[in-house]
Amino acid sequence: MRKLQITTLYIPIVKWIVAFILFSLFTVSTIYVTCYFLGPPDLTNEQNTVYYGEEGNKIGEEKGNENRHWISFDEMSPHVIDATLAIEDQRFYEHHGFDFKRIIGAVVRDIKSRSLKEGASTLTQQYARTLYLSSEKTWKRKIKEALYTVRLEMFYSKEELLEGYLNSIYYGHGAYGVEAASELYFNKHAKDLTLAESALLAGIPKGPTYYSPFNDLKRSEKRQQLILREMFQENYITKQQYEIAKNETLVFAEKEQQKQEDSFGSYFKDVVLREAAHVLDLDREAVQLVGLKFIQRWMSPHNNN
Repeated sequence: MRKLQITTLYIPIVKWIVAFILFSLFTVSTIYVTCYFLGPPDLTNEQNTVYYGEEGNKIGEEKGNENRHWISFDEMSPHVIDATLAIEDQRFYEHHGFDFKRIIGAVVRDIKSRSLKEGASTLTQQYARTLYLSSEKTWKRKIKEALYTVRLEMFYSKEELLEGYLNSIYYGHGAYGVEAASELYFNKHAKDLTLAESALLAGIPKGPTYYSPFNDLKRSEKRQQLILREMFQENYITKQQYEIAKNETLVFAEKEQQKQEDSFGSYFKDVVLREAAHVLDLDREAVQLVGLKFIQRWMSPHNNN
């Protein structure tokens, strides 16, 4: 009789467990089917329009309210890629948008510390947030973030996602993307960044104002050292590379550095914008932010070519 009562007691529990599993599978299936039919989300974003002289020298640039440069994956220093993965998402190539192991670990740490300080967002989630969502912290935004994350992982390769992330994330002082950040802080292209410089840049997006070397150099360098240690411990770099990088003296660009591009070519820029707007059937503001590159050609009055 007692055995019969225990068995009877467990039947409802088993039913609830089975019902929960079936509901979860149905929900996940519905989400993935919906994301599939919605198709790939657009990865385009506003970019700087750049003007070049005939010799290839830059003579002007339209930044709008933000400074953005899109470069290919191959135009980035491998160090800045590894440094970003080491501090932001070490399992990036293993998960499918959500790192559940990391999420569980963050929840456990939050419970132990009785806080909500631990985050577990993957690079794909951060990329989705950067491209499509506002900074509001609501359940509606979280759901949208999850849907965009699934669609990004479903339709784009890991390399495309990482390239997009590094070209879109905010590095402070109006600089979006690693190329703009590299020029802002070190006055060089992203492909030329050293390991030490890369580690410092990788630490900024967590708090662009808080970790900016222009705002607090000691704090920025402390985080850089943390990232270098993480890179060494996770075998991104060798012991020798770590020792050299952690002792490297960084040379920063002049803050608010003024370029000479505005001293020459302002008339050329104005004419080009008008002509491009007419040819492309866009307004002037759209041309300024679409990310075009214009090359100036000097022509003789007698040259008909």
